[in-house]
Amino acid sequence: MTPAADQEVAAAGTVVADDESDVPHAAEPQPWAWHAVRVSGLFLAVLVVWHFVVTFVLNDVGQTTAVTVTNHWQDATWRALEWVTLVLALGHGGIGLDLMLRRRSWTSEVAATAIRVAGGIVIGALVVAASVVVLTYR
Repeated sequence: MTPAADQEVAAAGTVVADDESDVPHAAEPQPWAWHAVRVSGLFLAVLVVWHFVVTFVLNDVGQTTAVTVTNHWQDATWRALEWVTLVLALGHGGIGLDLMLRRRSWTSEVAATAIRVAGGIVIGALVVAASVVVLTYR
């Protein structure tokens, strides 16, 4: 639009953006994190439905005891799938948080970095804890 047209549209009450640098272009490549969130989301959609079906449909929740959980965790496949689900969920959330912080203008760079570092430490600790439980369970 020309400057005169911009003023005319603005005078009519419509907001006109001076800088269109935030508008994504179709040819602009997406960052790896954007793809990672989409791929992990697809895997999580399958894994969470699988977990729900096994936990709530195939087994009676009222009959679930510590023995039931122990029997599930004796199977290495079950433990591996649970671990993959946990790690994917934590990674999906962490990368999503980072993407959100990069797009928001209401956070200062220092606050966003502090949140990224704190989130990374918490997510890293949870991944390590989940890995220790899965690998050492007997």
